[in-house]
Amino acid sequence: MNSLPKVKNNIFISYAGIDRNFSQELCNKINQQLAEHYHAELVENSREGDTTFTEKVINYFKKCNVFIVILTHNSINNQFVNQEWGYAKALKELGQIQIIQHITERTCNKKISSKFDKDSRRIKSRGFIANNMEFIDLPCKNDKYDSEPCIMDVLSFLREKQRTLTGIMTEIQEKLSKFNSENSSNLMLTDKLIQGKWHYLPQHILERKLELARQQNPAWLTYSNEELAEIQRGGMYIDKDEFTYNFALQIMNLSHLLINKDFSNKIVEYINIGRKLNLQKNFCQTWIVARPTQPPNPSEANNYYTLLDQVRKYCQEMQTLILQELTRFN
Repeated sequence: MNSLPKVKNNIFISYAGIDRNFSQELCNKINQQLAEHYHAELVENSREGDTTFTEKVINYFKKCNVFIVILTHNSINNQFVNQEWGYAKALKELGQIQIIQHITERTCNKKISSKFDKDSRRIKSRGFIANNMEFIDLPCKNDKYDSEPCIMDVLSFLREKQRTLTGIMTEIQEKLSKFNSENSSNLMLTDKLIQGKWHYLPQHILERKLELARQQNPAWLTYSNEELAEIQRGGMYIDKDEFTYNFALQIMNLSHLLINKDFSNKIVEYINIGRKLNLQKNFCQTWIVARPTQPPNPSEANNYYTLLDQVRKYCQEMQTLILQELTRFN
């Protein structure tokens, strides 16, 4: 089996629009010099007007495991920066974001304004941001950033951390690939059950019984000697393999990282119908063992056959959804 392609550590850079030039320079340097291990993006070119996260921001957050916030006198009270920092902190508690790093403006002016701490010369941070004591300084004099030493420090920091980071997407990719294999096995099982289902109750006998039931003829629940003989010749057999959903459950635990919002809901339906199939199949097997000479109830047999068709459809739909998610890694 071919190994999965390496997935980079994705970096979310949070910044105020007025600091875009420095943010873009930092982003470019990361992608130029650390391209083997990292990928950085400035997700939004313009964030004016709307005060909520865009779908683009949320989707990029879902594949990030490093968060860098640029704290300057322009961004310290910026609503977007504060929202993004809070979201990153929540994802860190979930174990997705592994590093939150602050690039903090540090004044080089002789006269220190009230915006800066007199001892550290760093921009004063308020609220939840003040709790983090790890900083990389961004020197600033007369409102002009000295970006080169700061960017060098960031690159050094990321090089140091790259050995300890695990790309969050690697885990999702591996579990999706295993779920894809699991679903393929379920689809093969369902096809096998469909192909062999007439060993349980032959099609023409079932159709005859259902027609009698529609006519409200009580004979639909009894079998002639000829029918009994044919059923016995068929073997009354059902494959004992079960529908599995171990990796489906594991993907559910990572559902907050999935791009397709409907995917997790579909997985719930998939798991439920798989459980239903196992229960129905076990019922049929128990009937065969307990009553080897007594044919099954036609209504129960019909429910089982209908369920098989439904399960097959779910497996096919799931195959498409999984492949759509996996395209994120190409």
